[in-house]
Amino acid sequence: MTQVFKPKTEVKTIGSGGQIYLSKKLAGQHVVVTQEREGVWTIKTADVVPHDEKWLDTPLNSAILDEALAWCEHNPARASTPAEIEALFEKALQGK
Repeated sequence: MTQVFKPKTEVKTIGSGGQIYLSKKLAGQHVVVTQEREGVWTIKTADVVPHDEKWLDTPLNSAILDEALAWCEHNPARASTPAEIEALFEKALQGK
């Protein structure tokens, strides 16, 4: 069942530093502020993806990452010797 959101209007005072207090539950969240016209602003919460992490935010790479994380859950880490690691690299290089 979809909840119906009832719009709420409040009067706020802009502080001397230009701040508006919205709600403690919004503290630390990113928002997009759009000035629609003189005296009218729209404020929307937003998720921000850093530039160096945008490559992860694609369906293909997200699926690859999900697959890798699932593999990690079923294959716990174990101690390896340098010789074992070198053998794995050699095997991988021969496969290419």
